[in-house]
Amino acid sequence: TSTGGVGTHVRALARELTAAGHEIGVIGPAATDEHFGFSLLPGVRFAVLELGTGIGVGDAALVRRQRTLLRSFAPDIVHAHGFRAGLITLLTVRTLRTRPRFVLSLHNQASGQGMRGKVETQVETMLARGADLVLGASTDLVDRARQLGANDARFLPAAAPQVEQIPAAAA
Repeated sequence: TSTGGVGTHVRALARELTAAGHEIGVIGPAATDEHFGFSLLPGVRFAVLELGTGIGVGDAALVRRQRTLLRSFAPDIVHAHGFRAGLITLLTVRTLRTRPRFVLSLHNQASGQGMRGKVETQVETMLARGADLVLGASTDLVDRARQLGANDARFLPAAAPQVEQIPAAAA
């Protein structure tokens, strides 16, 4: 889910990668596509996955849906942005026969306290160890991923490009 920097960053990546000749699939909530216009970009396929912000019992259905989408996209690389998308994506790629490489971009640090903080640390550890590459938008995120066992963690500043006005889709 995004209404700002992460979505703008993903849109810029999609635009740059398609311009370089790559086929791109973007998976996310319908509102994200409406806000950023991913499906309006030439060479980008957008598929809806209504990913909420909290971990819950509905996650199994999200994994099944994303598995179906990834099978139809047949990607070589899956790139998830953020803690929540990363968790669903890691759980999904682990179930695929042909496992694409998994790249995780972290834009923020998990900040839960108490029991929630303990669960978030366990998920962070699972993500750090499960991703083939962790990209951190700040050096503290890279250091944290390495502390939690990331095999490859790198700093890649994700300065959001200028936000564009996306034309409304014709009905």
